[in-house]
Parts: sequence; C-alpha cells; structure tokens
Amino acid sequence: TRVQIAIARDITRQRQAERELADSRRQFETLLRSLPGMLYRVELGDPVRVLWLDERIVELTGHPASAYLSGEAGFAMDVVPEDFDRVQAALADLATRARTSIDLTYHVINASGERRLLRDSATVCAPATPGGPVTFEGIVVDITETVEQERVLREAWQAEHARYEFVVAASGQIVYEWDIAHGAITWGGSLRDVLGYTDQH
Repeated sequence: TRVQIAIARDITRQRQAERELADSRRQFETLLRSLPGMLYRVELGDPVRVLWLDERIVELTGHPASAYLSGEAGFAMDVVPEDFDRVQAALADLATRARTSIDLTYHVINASGERRLLRDSATVCAPATPGGPVTFEGIVVDITETVEQERVLREAWQAEHARYEFVVAASGQIVYEWDIAHGAITWGGSLRDVLGYTDQH
C-alpha cells in the first residue's frame, strides 16, 4: 500500500509581501532616474567603504559602480590635485563629526582623461552598524555644462553692455537705469558734458 502525504501552506501573505517589495523597488528606481545626479552611501572607516552606489557613476567618471564597491576605484583617485586637499579636509570633518553635512564643488578626471566639474552634497546618516564609523549619504551632479553656459552668457552680456555704453557715450545723450525695487539709479552717457555733473554727484 502506497501512502501519499501532502502539506498545504497559505502563502498569500508571502506573495503579497513579494509584490509590495517589487513595487517598492520599481518606485525607487523611478525616483533614481528622475534625479539629476548620482546617489551614494559611504562609511568613513579605515579603510573608507562605499556601501551603495548609483550605477550612473559610470556616466560621471567612466568607472562602473562595481569598481568602487570592490575598492578597485575610489573617489579620491578621480579628484584633481588642486582640489584634493580641500575635499579630504571636508571628509575629515565629517569623520570627526565636526560637520554634519558638506556642499562642495570640485574637478575630477574621468576614465577618458576629460576634466569634469562636480557638485557633491552629502549629509551624515545613521551608521551602517551601531556604534560604527560615520556614514553619510549624498548626491553628485555634473555641473560642467551648466557652469560653461553661465560663463558664455556672462561674457556675452558683458560684451553687449560694453557696446551699449560705447553707443551711449558717442550719442551725447544722458541715459540712466532706475532700479525701483532697490531705489538705485545708474547714470550713463554724457552726464558731465550736458549738465556738468559726474555719476558721483
């Protein structure tokens, strides 16, 4: 005689928990993709450990996240020499809890040898292990193009303003700009020639 034994178990809650976890991961990934930069989590122990890193790090430095997690690559290796001491000093302040947050801009050299300007904002968070080294989370944004565009616009404005002042001076007219919000008037043109005053009067 053959006897078969079967055990039934209600796994409804388990399946529900798995679906909720999958939904949570999808929401997190969607949030990551919507952010303008790369997120990270670092433990300032000896040695420093990268606990978590956004895969988009490869877009900033040319190195994959796995290289930083394994220790093959490191943030300090990418920072240019002229910015290195300033960045290390900020990290040392975090490690000693002299500061609880940082907001830095510094240059790195990526894997292709290209110089990029990054903005790094980070805040101390709960340690990875109770009583363990200081841990902080941050976001890094590549602002190279933004800063370059601002420089081009600023130089274009300065050139245009210089041409405007030249035309005004050549016209022999009195011209002024009135900043009503701040109650300031800037004079231009032939103020001295027409009225005998300078813009200091």
